Amino acid sequence: MQSPDLYLFNPTCDIAVGNNSISYTPARGLLLFETDTATLPMWLARCDDMVCVPATVDVPFLDLMTQCGISLPRFVTLGEVLGGQESLRRFVPWGWSRATHHAYADVMRLCDASFRALPVALWQPAHRELMSRLTAIALADVLRPLVPEGSPVQLPMSTRIIRSVSQAHDVLEGFSGRVIFKAPWSASGRGLMMCDVPAGRLPDMRWVEGSVRQQGFLTAEPFLNNEIDLSFHFEIHPGGEVEYVGHNFFNTNDKGRFTGCLLAAWPDEVMRRDDAARLRAAVELAAVALRQALAGMAIHRLYSGPLGVDALWYRADDGSCYLHPAIETNIRYTMGRLNISLRQRLHPSAQGHWQMEQFAGNGFGEFCESHLRQSPPVLEAGQLRSGILPMVPWGGSWGAWLVLR
Repeated sequence: MQSPDLYLFNPTCDIAVGNNSISYTPARGLLLFETDTATLPMWLARCDDMVCVPATVDVPFLDLMTQCGISLPRFVTLGEVLGGQESLRRFVPWGWSRATHHAYADVMRLCDASFRALPVALWQPAHRELMSRLTAIALADVLRPLVPEGSPVQLPMSTRIIRSVSQAHDVLEGFSGRVIFKAPWSASGRGLMMCDVPAGRLPDMRWVEGSVRQQGFLTAEPFLNNEIDLSFHFEIHPGGEVEYVGHNFFNTNDKGRFTGCLLAAWPDEVMRRDDAARLRAAVELAAVALRQALAGMAIHRLYSGPLGVDALWYRADDGSCYLHPAIETNIRYTMGRLNISLRQRLHPSAQGHWQMEQFAGNGFGEFCESHLRQSPPVLEAGQLRSGILPMVPWGGSWGAWLVLR
């Protein structure tokens, strides 16, 4: 019998990589998010795997999942894992960092020798650079010659490295005042500053100065007129094979922060667009080019596991839309990768979305109670077809839920 994998939801891993300390602790608000949504890897894991959680999972949530035909992994605390000394196939955190390696060293010792022999199982300084925004810059450079001229896939911008406030001013002038500044280690729309000087959205140079002081540099790129956010997902195998897993459409707020995903591979709201055929052709072309580019970068020498690439369907000055296929690289699990796994558990005809939000007090619990009564989950052929379903227990302030139609 195969040993289980142990999953861990540590979405602050990017910040931990930037911090570069073995003792990194998330800020209170981020720690609350991590704790409230600790069960999310259940949508990635097999039923004979385990998910590491900070405390016992609420029974009503487990009962509801069972009623909806959701096969569940075992939920275990770190103390239970170490106390039981059960052999593990792999340790699968959301993402790696020096702090994660240190905090879970005893867990790593329980893993198969084949896993412990992988480059990712031993933290190296080169991992930190790999997991920075420098990898997205390198990927874009490798991609450019692979994209046919005149295609709906374009890489229109050259990202600049910013190491001072004066360089930030120069970039603003060169990009006509419409710039996005990005910290090298951040995620889900955090660590960004969007500037649109002509529209009165002015830069905060104190943020630039502080970010450069803390992390060494920022990146800057022209502001694109975003139409649709999407991402491409791959699995980097230890031998060097790059497997394409699929694409995903997701939603962000006006600050560029992730808020949720559309559930279908080709959602109705996307396919109703006048340029849907052009978008579809661009996605198919980009998936092939990205796989080829990633394989050429030999990332497997340092890392094996999930890799996501954020992309953008944007409107150019000529009025046409194009796909920028490599806005960000995420050397870890992502919500998009979780979404691809999640939709495999749904009825093939199911459409809809899922979203995340922080509530005040017991707001998420009250939300779930009300909506489960009004729009209970409906199964068809043993699979979720419609209705509303919480994706995490409703005892915390952070919530995530499915809306199916």
